[in-house]
Amino acid sequence: MNSESAIGYNARSTLIEQCPSFASKVQETLGTNRLRFGSLPGNLARFARETCGVLGATEEILDGHTTIPVPMHLVMMHAQRESLITRIKEGERCDRALWYQALGKGPYRTRSTYPYCQTCARVDEAAVGFPYWRIEWLYPGIAACPIHCVSLTIGCGRCKESQPFNSRLRMPSTECSCGNLATPLLENGSTDLDTHIRIATIMSEAQSTGRFFADECDLGALFRQRARDLGFKKGALLDRVSLNEQFTLRYGTTLLKNLGLVVPGNAPSFVECLSEGGQQKDVLRAAFLVDFLFKSFNHFSDAVTNFTSTGEEQTPPRRLPRGQGYSEEKLSRAAARVSSFVRRNPGATRTEILMRCRYAAGYLMRHSRDTYEQIAPQSRRRVGYTVSRPSRMAKLDAVLISYVTSRKDLLRSGPAFEWRPLTARRLLLGHPVEKNFRMLEADLPKTSQLILRLTGNDDLLNRTPNGSMSRRTQQV
Repeated sequence: MNSESAIGYNARSTLIEQCPSFASKVQETLGTNRLRFGSLPGNLARFARETCGVLGATEEILDGHTTIPVPMHLVMMHAQRESLITRIKEGERCDRALWYQALGKGPYRTRSTYPYCQTCARVDEAAVGFPYWRIEWLYPGIAACPIHCVSLTIGCGRCKESQPFNSRLRMPSTECSCGNLATPLLENGSTDLDTHIRIATIMSEAQSTGRFFADECDLGALFRQRARDLGFKKGALLDRVSLNEQFTLRYGTTLLKNLGLVVPGNAPSFVECLSEGGQQKDVLRAAFLVDFLFKSFNHFSDAVTNFTSTGEEQTPPRRLPRGQGYSEEKLSRAAARVSSFVRRNPGATRTEILMRCRYAAGYLMRHSRDTYEQIAPQSRRRVGYTVSRPSRMAKLDAVLISYVTSRKDLLRSGPAFEWRPLTARRLLLGHPVEKNFRMLEADLPKTSQLILRLTGNDDLLNRTPNGSMSRRTQQV
């Protein structure tokens, strides 16, 4: 499992080993003491995302249910699910065909821990035309009944029992507890309802086929090729701007925000699935891409069957960072730019050239230093500054000798300080050379010899009982 995370590997290893307590394994993986709703909603959400949703939502992880959801037919590869398939009993089926996974909007929690029963699905489908048990995420103000996990119908909208749902009111229902006809949460014929139906149809058909499309071809390459065929390209790259515009125009910003498919810049985040080298791990985005690019699941299935990888996709030549590439034309342009600036400003210094012609001057300095030295004015640095270093060090050495002598007399004056050992730090304390004395020790021979002679007289006081030098003396 090359693309599998550490958390996903631990979870799958738990299933293979048939760990008697799955909750304890999750607890060990997450590094927590207690595993419950109130304390770990964020960690469990991360755990569900890291396992690609194969272990279910938060409440399913807590209850120990580990059935494989249907969307794995779209995005999970064989290497990621081979260990999970062995855990499915013969003839066991998963009833979560229409479950939208990985919404990416907070913890994977619902207001009820009960599964979505088929009776509620039939009632919702008869009343609204579409069963959807994650309606709480799209409409946070709507609560589900305590017995069933979802309701696509609200009350009449006029009585107290319908705003919000009363725990005694059985939902989903075609009529309110007051006897009036219930109002569907999503009106028939609405754009959002049609979108939900299309996405749910894609996932249910993926279950009925039994094919694992991620094993047959690279879904990312298939989606990118289809987008290019539809005209969403700009040279050798995908035209992501037009893709975002058309995607938002078709599905609407409100629905995409409710599903967590819009990044802070109000651009659909499904484009991330189309990046080269990326893997299709988000089932919801993959289903939307199938609906957006292929219009129907049958066309997508045929495209997977007939898709042949052409090897490495056509990509534009790699563009080096600014200033990294070299060419004679660039060099001549940079030289002309700096020369013209020097002619227009005869008194300009090298600092001004770097400020006003930063790119051109930097390019010349990197690739042709001689050309830059010929064009640029003479440096205003003091010539011979390095040559005069010995004389300056000799003057500093004489000053330090007198300073160290005065410090020694000061430290030895008075009965209270006679016992204190002399160290280089104490002898140089207060002088600017104190911090850099070890670096300049070779250039200050007289001062070094004087300090060694003064500290050597107190050698016995500077040693510890075992004969080694004390830490303070070693630091100096």
